[in-house]
Amino acid sequence: MGISDFELGDLLDDGENGTTTTVSEESFCSTFTCSIVGFFVILAGTAGHFYNEKLAVERLELYDHAELTAVTMNSGSSAKFDDFKGSLVHLNSKINIESPFLRDEQFDVQVQCVRLNREVKMYQTCEEKHTKSKERNGKTYTETWYTYENKWRSSSCACSDRGHCDNPVFGLEQPQWASEVTVNTDIGQSEDDNKIKLSDSYTSQISWENRDSNVQRVLREQHLQHDLSAANGRLDIGDYKVKWSCIGRDGDEVSLLGELNQDGDEMVSYVTTLRVLWSKFETTPLADLDQGTLTLSEMITNLRSESETITWILRAVLFLAIIGGSIAFWGPLSYLLEKIPCVGDFIAGIVDFVAGVSGFVWSFFICVLCWCLVRPWLLVSFVIVLAVSIGGVVLYKKLKPKKGEEPTKGEL
Repeated sequence: MGISDFELGDLLDDGENGTTTTVSEESFCSTFTCSIVGFFVILAGTAGHFYNEKLAVERLELYDHAELTAVTMNSGSSAKFDDFKGSLVHLNSKINIESPFLRDEQFDVQVQCVRLNREVKMYQTCEEKHTKSKERNGKTYTETWYTYENKWRSSSCACSDRGHCDNPVFGLEQPQWASEVTVNTDIGQSEDDNKIKLSDSYTSQISWENRDSNVQRVLREQHLQHDLSAANGRLDIGDYKVKWSCIGRDGDEVSLLGELNQDGDEMVSYVTTLRVLWSKFETTPLADLDQGTLTLSEMITNLRSESETITWILRAVLFLAIIGGSIAFWGPLSYLLEKIPCVGDFIAGIVDFVAGVSGFVWSFFICVLCWCLVRPWLLVSFVIVLAVSIGGVVLYKKLKPKKGEEPTKGEL
């Protein structure tokens, strides 16, 4: 039987809130659809473990390769500028903002920075839906009600057709303006050689804000009416708050790790093909920018740390997904057992607990298996140790005298 939409009552009023009560004969996990969804969640989580471990290994192999092959392109280098073209390079420099300023013409705001972001919020009435379920006489009753609150939001609040929201259109955009950014070296033969443009892969990593007091004075927040006239202390639905953020400052120290293109005039993402025994793969693009002056070793250490954090977060998410999928897979059985008088809830709880533990064990097994499979050296070592162990046991059994037999002269 499907979910019933039979309404017990419609208690909507003309005020701010409305309440609707419905009754359901079944919950989602009382049907086999829940088991099917759980099964596919387990499959997806299993594949996700393999993909996560594979990417983790590939990232670490790339960082090991970068630490061994990257050349430092700073003053004091004995190599010529042309030797760095098309190579993986490490560079410490200061950013140069080529544009004189970035300008928001609508508000006549102009500053010099890598990116100028306009951030807009509108004061509006927001609707929030609430639900509460209750069990009564073997049926599930769902009560639904709505609340309304005036808030500053950076996007339009979603509202139903209940007539309690009377917000104007969110008509002010939140654009972004970007400068052309370069860095300098001192090993080229001319000023043009020494100027290297940063591609978007690098400039997008410049995320720190220019906190210069003069810049912040220009970018102070403005409170405006919906027609963009001054609010003068009033607060009405449809009012805007407009502020700007200036990202990056001319002369900021940065450290770069990536490829200098063949023309020697732009830093681009580094991509190569690596092989570990029989495993061959194309690396993910490497284009790293850090604030401050960091050595190559420090940059690689930071990248490894970030990679490890990402890997563990995804492992945790996949563990939870598989555990949830296992509980959902056994959901219909748990639902049926709940109907047993007196002890139904207890038995269903045991089923849910066992399902959760089974999901954890399966996730742990798959995680360990994938961890081994994507590391060829470890897999080869395991096979060698296993072969030697089996061979040793077989040889020992062959050489061991049988019971009641005397060892030969050569064995003494």
